[in-house]
Amino acid sequence: GYDDFNYAKQAIAIRVEDYLLKPITKNAFLERLTEIRERWEREKGQRDYYEKFRREIQEYERNASRDFFEALVSGKMDVGEIYRQAERLGLDIVAEVYNIILFTMDTGTESYDISEAYSECEAQRREKMEAFFVDNANAMLFRNNAFSYGVLVKEKRDALSENTEKCVEFFKGIMKGEREQDWFLAVGQPVERLSSIKSSYYTASKTFARRYLYDGSVLYYKDLKQEDTKRDNSPFLKKIDINALNPATLERFLGSGLLDETEDFVRDYFQAIGHEAMESLVLSLIHI
Repeated sequence: GYDDFNYAKQAIAIRVEDYLLKPITKNAFLERLTEIRERWEREKGQRDYYEKFRREIQEYERNASRDFFEALVSGKMDVGEIYRQAERLGLDIVAEVYNIILFTMDTGTESYDISEAYSECEAQRREKMEAFFVDNANAMLFRNNAFSYGVLVKEKRDALSENTEKCVEFFKGIMKGEREQDWFLAVGQPVERLSSIKSSYYTASKTFARRYLYDGSVLYYKDLKQEDTKRDNSPFLKKIDINALNPATLERFLGSGLLDETEDFVRDYFQAIGHEAMESLVLSLIHI
């Protein structure tokens, strides 16, 4: 009802779909509404299609990256194949020194339930992790298994462990406020060759298996090594859980432990409870 162009500009600004000239008939009005609805449904269908496509691509990339990580740490690929696979995935894996970090937000403690609040909090942490590692040229995040993540860290010889420590501090930051028993991070032994990453992953896994007995949230493989040479002064032994005999410790392992961690867990469990407990009546009866 106006001939001032300013009204047309305002209409464009607020994304008016269409207009009708007076006099307006009911049929014309309904016909125009129907056209707008059909157009919106087509556009929504396209948006849904592209969103589904985007999610499938992301899922493919995650699976491809996980497959690459599994093959890398298992030693199933030779160096040439490693570089070819990395190039296909757009990963820069050239470095002077490498290390592996394993991290979990779920150590099987009772405080971890399936509540909506926890799920939302976990999702937010995952988003922070993805954002941090997407922008980090010196560390790559991979899914290790259903309950844990792996990080391939690249280092320089003259600044060994600098990037590893940045990753450790990041994980500490996103888990701030949570109990130490509710999450765990294991740092492996650095290696200088790409073909030796399997060794670094082994040391990280060996350290990661101590999460059920270690009364803390961050453990380095170098501290476990001290256990072999200076058992009384080992940082690992100093923080070992004095409640190792608590049935909850066994329940946690049986609930979320991995098969290949069993040998290390059993050895460390009996080491933790000590020689006297080994000879106690309770354990004698269990043995019988």
